[in-house]
Amino acid sequence: MKKIQYIVMAAALMLVVSSCEKVSPLGVLVSGTGVEDRVKMSNLYYMEHKGDLKILTAFKDDEYTFLVGSDSHLTTDDSRMREMLQIALDNDDLLMAHLGDIADTKAEYYITLDNLIDEYRWKYAKTHFVETFVGDKDDPDDISDPGSYHYTDSLTEETYNVDNVPYPFYPVVGNHDITHNGWALWSNIFHSSFYDVFVLADFTGDDIVCDHFMVRSVRSRLN
Repeated sequence: MKKIQYIVMAAALMLVVSSCEKVSPLGVLVSGTGVEDRVKMSNLYYMEHKGDLKILTAFKDDEYTFLVGSDSHLTTDDSRMREMLQIALDNDDLLMAHLGDIADTKAEYYITLDNLIDEYRWKYAKTHFVETFVGDKDDPDDISDPGSYHYTDSLTEETYNVDNVPYPFYPVVGNHDITHNGWALWSNIFHSSFYDVFVLADFTGDDIVCDHFMVRSVRSRLN
């Protein structure tokens, strides 16, 4: 199989008024954290959601491509991050990994990032899922509202709202992401910096063979 490698929010508001509390990896408020804290929180969320993993399937035959990027340093200008997401969409890349420094640490930048990911999740859903309109066809607002559509995976026949369409974007935290207590902002969107990604490679009978990608940001060993 060929693989071609191409080279928010409540927590944001709460961060302004608090600086020393730590919470769960759901990212409601996580400030003043060190490396050990971030590793443990990422691992906890990862372990609690291992059962949510979805096996990705190549769009065309048994070949697929994936995109790797980093250092988008998103601010109010989202052009670098937007370029990566658009390239992946245009090239039918099966998954994307962003290897750190996705945004500078300000609440407004992470709101921009969150909105951008929502925008491309919808574009991804419209491209790779079967779209069904469930709103009022006579209401122009419904027609332009992503929430007025359901998206069905033609392989698994699972149906999703646009908010929970599985979007294969896997970012890991970088040093610029966590300056000035930025983990609170980062984890509010992504929850963890650990991912296991499985891509269906072959199946015979009851046996399924997958390519396994492990995306990690680890500077400490867990006990």
